[in-house]
Amino acid sequence: MIKIEKDNKRPKVLIQGAENFGRGGRSVITWNLTNPLSKDFQVDFLSKIEVKDPIFFDKIKERQGQIIVEPRTSNKFSKIFMSLFTLPKYLRKEKYDISHINADDAVEAMKGILLARLSGINYYVVHAHTTKSKYQNGIGKLLMFLSQKVILNLSGLEKIACSKEAARFLFGSSDDVKIIENGICLEEYAFNDVTRQEMREKLGISEQAKIVGTVGRLSEEKNPLFILNIIEELLKIDPTYQFIWIGDGGLKDELVIKSKEKGLMDHIKFLGNRSDVNDLLQVFDVFILPSLYEGFGIVNIEAQVSGLPCIVSDVVPKLAKVNDNFHFLSIKEDATVWAQHIVDIIDQRILSNHLELFRKRGFDIKQGAEKLRASYERLSDKF
Repeated sequence: MIKIEKDNKRPKVLIQGAENFGRGGRSVITWNLTNPLSKDFQVDFLSKIEVKDPIFFDKIKERQGQIIVEPRTSNKFSKIFMSLFTLPKYLRKEKYDISHINADDAVEAMKGILLARLSGINYYVVHAHTTKSKYQNGIGKLLMFLSQKVILNLSGLEKIACSKEAARFLFGSSDDVKIIENGICLEEYAFNDVTRQEMREKLGISEQAKIVGTVGRLSEEKNPLFILNIIEELLKIDPTYQFIWIGDGGLKDELVIKSKEKGLMDHIKFLGNRSDVNDLLQVFDVFILPSLYEGFGIVNIEAQVSGLPCIVSDVVPKLAKVNDNFHFLSIKEDATVWAQHIVDIIDQRILSNHLELFRKRGFDIKQGAEKLRASYERLSDKF
């Protein structure tokens, strides 16, 4: 286990399911939501994967919390043993009061609750983040149904979700579910022309270049192969376009290979996971997100706060739209249609300060943090 020295006076919260620290939708959201609460709660993060960026150990130390990294093993039986015995035994010693479980579906939530129970934790926040699950077949759907029933009958449970759609998907209903919008630190993402020029210079991009980009995992749900088709069609219209891809994932190698096969590599910058997304968005001229499914997609708010014209798939919840230059387009449309829409909206960036629109919609992270604080406090009153 990797452990950081901490203060034991505050109620202790163990975060599960937010281990891609500072990067990736629900990880960013949970990291930012809990930051303002660190004076009153000790918020620790459990990671079942390697933490590649050491900066987050320094940041969590400043918050007087810790990151616990579960030992990794390729042996299936050792992995099961560690999950059911070794890890819970260690967590019991930490004496956590609450486990905040981030989940895409009821099965994932149930796994987090089981670990919490084995670790001596009796109070839970279950946080729903999306409207899609990998459990699509008959057995999977049965597991989802049974998990949902168990969760809804638990005592000591606070239900929260990023949207009513996500709430209905995980809990079966949005009744008694607190909606905490996926907020961000608004001021950090507001358009800044100086930052735009500086970042373009760092990336070797001229001010005249037309930049289209996306942010997200390089995985199936983000529809990255379709994005390659869009880029290919866009270059047929105007060969001066360039594309910036922020994110990493299992499809990275395949995307690079196909980009080379299509002759696109000179027009694409694969930047991988970045902690400066707010600055990189200033470089873009158009943002696209042709996802196959999205619970909400915090990057939709980040891109809009920066004033970018956006084209997203019609599976993105309608409540994600704040600006008039935020456009929905079906993924059933051909890549040529997407490319033409990019050309049509490239001059639609909003340059004026419009942050109050996002505050009114609850997308300021400070507002969400106070809602989460209330859930933690209600559970704290019970122990």
